Amino acid sequence: MITDFNDELTYNASLDPTSKQSIVGNFGTAIIGGRVKDAGAGYTRDWGAGECAEAYVQMRTAVAGASGGVQFDIVAADDAGLVTNPVVLATRTIPAASLVLSSIHSIGRLAAGSQKRRLGCKITPLGSNTTTGEAIVGLIPPGTRPQDGANFL
Repeated sequence: MITDFNDELTYNASLDPTSKQSIVGNFGTAIIGGRVKDAGAGYTRDWGAGECAEAYVQMRTAVAGASGGVQFDIVAADDAGLVTNPVVLATRTIPAASLVLSSIHSIGRLAAGSQKRRLGCKITPLGSNTTTGEAIVGLIPPGTRPQDGANFL
């Protein structure tokens, strides 16, 4: 299992476990979550192997803009920017109208089969720029529901 705390991938620099990730940005441009997990120098791991992990997003403020919705990706890659040899382990596009205050959404179960050093999330506004929105993206253990992870905060 790869979870620690509630395993948010959106911590800011303060490492506050309830810190939110701004998802205000230009459409089509991915926002990298503030916390990217690292297997360690010289190591890789199959982040989706072993006990299953589910990804979720909890909205801390509503989204405005993103006429095409917001795409949430859990990505494994060889670098902290999640751009070198990236593999999407789970993905979901959620309509902006559904991304309201305190809403909780499942992103899906992490896929196994790729050895990478880093794990993080990419959040991409689609269709138009987002002008408001903050979220927490995290991982939860098997047998739980997205609301269990969010309620743990």
